Amino acid sequence: MNNAEKDLLRNMKKVLIVTYYFPPAGGPGIQRVLKFVKYLPAFGWEPVVLTVEKGDYPALDDSLLREVPDSVPVYRSRILEPYDLYRRFTHRRSDERVPVAVLAQHENLSLSERIARFVRANLFIPDGRVGWIPFAVKEGVRAIRREGIDVIFTSSPPQTVQLIGMCLKKKTRLPWVADFRDPWTDISYYADLPRCCLSTSLDRGFERRVLRSADYVVTVSPSIVRLLQGRVENQYEVIPNGYDEESFRCKALEPPERFVITYAGNLSRNQNPGALFEAVSLLASEDDAFSEDTELVFIGNSHPSIMETVERRGLKGCFRQIGYVSHSEAVRRMMTSALLLLVIPDCPNNEGILTGKLFDYMRARKPILGIGPPGGDAAVILRETGSGVMLDYRDVDSIREHVAQVYGTWREGNVSAFTSDLTRIAPYSRERLTQRLAKVFSRVCGDPSFS
Repeated sequence: MNNAEKDLLRNMKKVLIVTYYFPPAGGPGIQRVLKFVKYLPAFGWEPVVLTVEKGDYPALDDSLLREVPDSVPVYRSRILEPYDLYRRFTHRRSDERVPVAVLAQHENLSLSERIARFVRANLFIPDGRVGWIPFAVKEGVRAIRREGIDVIFTSSPPQTVQLIGMCLKKKTRLPWVADFRDPWTDISYYADLPRCCLSTSLDRGFERRVLRSADYVVTVSPSIVRLLQGRVENQYEVIPNGYDEESFRCKALEPPERFVITYAGNLSRNQNPGALFEAVSLLASEDDAFSEDTELVFIGNSHPSIMETVERRGLKGCFRQIGYVSHSEAVRRMMTSALLLLVIPDCPNNEGILTGKLFDYMRARKPILGIGPPGGDAAVILRETGSGVMLDYRDVDSIREHVAQVYGTWREGNVSAFTSDLTRIAPYSRERLTQRLAKVFSRVCGDPSFS
């Protein structure tokens, strides 16, 4: 680091970013905070990170460690997690990764798994990371005093992170910005948890306390703002997820000779794209060329019911399930696909779900087929940017028509027919979104230029 860079750092304000998911963690939940950390210094804020020492992550991606600037202090604290006990109790391997929301999947469970679900749902409130609170608060206070922190920023899920933020604000009296990548008590898998009335009431109470205590609340979509604002009035800001331009400077894979429909990310039970499988099966039965050309590539982990649907539709021969891959590898695969699949969970209050993959899909500039609420926030963005369509979960005819249309242009070699305009997606770059977050920090710190 040269002298000019050191002088710049000395003049910056500092933000303590509290997050459970941080490299070497992998998966979609990490990208939002990681990119904030990467770009905040460009807007006058020096990030200091507080995370776990050895997190029980559903995926690991050591390549993401290279994206953390050397100048960023990272504090890691102990955590007591229940997942080792869960593995032993349910006879899983000690090194087996527990996917996010696995305890909400409720069919065909053994007695031990049912007991584990009940204990998790009713004793670990708000979530299984609650054992991090005492260690994180102690380490957070130390980091705040040592680094001269100006504002606290917490990003969830897990929602335990927000309770840590509330405790740190109380102890230090610093301004606090709470960031919600997903809703809290309305998150898609909570309805499947076997919670008793007392546990549900306690969790909603924690949610209201956090929303009242935070100086500012940031979230990813207008619908989530309306949901949270209906519970507690506060200052809210929508800062959606986005894409990092640097991720798309990688060398793309050689374009495949087949018509590849790609889904990137995990798929839960309520994300089964059954209508797509039916549409593909119908098209394959009508057109031998389509049958020979088409390949379904799903990157990540899928609920068992999805493979059952694939087999029932006779698509096993053209379906390929790939496990977790690095983010850079996932981007390369997006860029060489013919059609990108987005599936919004089929659950209450799903209009505000804006996953990070949507914006990577948009920047890959390949047509996007969304399956979800046609009136939701993701559908609005797809329409406004010209990046794709959002069709209803059971609208087989429209899905079939859209796939056939994209396939037709692919067969003709007209790969740019559905290419979106870069200027329309530019507002969703991670750099621009981080600039908006920096303005929120300045506002809560009392900067008169942001009043």
